[in-house]
Amino acid sequence: MAWMIVCDSSCEIRELQNPAPGVQFALAPFKIRVGEREYVDLPTLNTRHMLQAMTDYNGASTTACPSPEEWAEYFLLADNVFAFTISSNLSGSYNAAQLAAEEYQQENPGKRVFVLDSLSTGPEQYLLAEHLQSELAAGKGPMVRVHILPIGTVETRVKNSLESAGINQSCHRIYICVRAELVVVTAATRQTTFVETEVCVAETVVVGNVPGYYADIDLTK
Repeated sequence: MAWMIVCDSSCEIRELQNPAPGVQFALAPFKIRVGEREYVDLPTLNTRHMLQAMTDYNGASTTACPSPEEWAEYFLLADNVFAFTISSNLSGSYNAAQLAAEEYQQENPGKRVFVLDSLSTGPEQYLLAEHLQSELAAGKGPMVRVHILPIGTVETRVKNSLESAGINQSCHRIYICVRAELVVVTAATRQTTFVETEVCVAETVVVGNVPGYYADIDLTK
């Protein structure tokens, strides 16, 4: 199962250190427009050149968050995606990612995208990404809300058990065996499982006549 962690480029990191197997990381870049020039906030950005362009330009520079189409391109790369954005109070990045996730999941049933508004920027997004990938590496994932849904009908059957309960005594038990098919649904995945249990509904000890003598004779000697 492939996992993708996507942050917008307000995140401080440019790549995850020692990513877990099956976990990919990507940046959805902001864009900085200086006059007629557009700079994309990726690791390849020439920061010195951009700052010089800002110094030489007399007008105001502007920025643009990743578009829904750009977010959707990253959602295509994995079955399960976690997207972290800069605070929605500072940018439209969260709204764009959320819109992209809704449209993408409608067009791709079975795919899961979870978008989180970090309510911050920079270091917090880094901590979220690192913690999530370490949780995935541990094989248990982050804490998420889980819904358990029954599918079909519950199967039941009766089982008898007869066991020795002492000298010339037997314990008779009757069990109801219950088997149900369930679906566990989280924000990022869907898993079908079966649950079985046994319930003892009756028990009695059948007592026979107790002999007056009991001998344990080893016929091999």
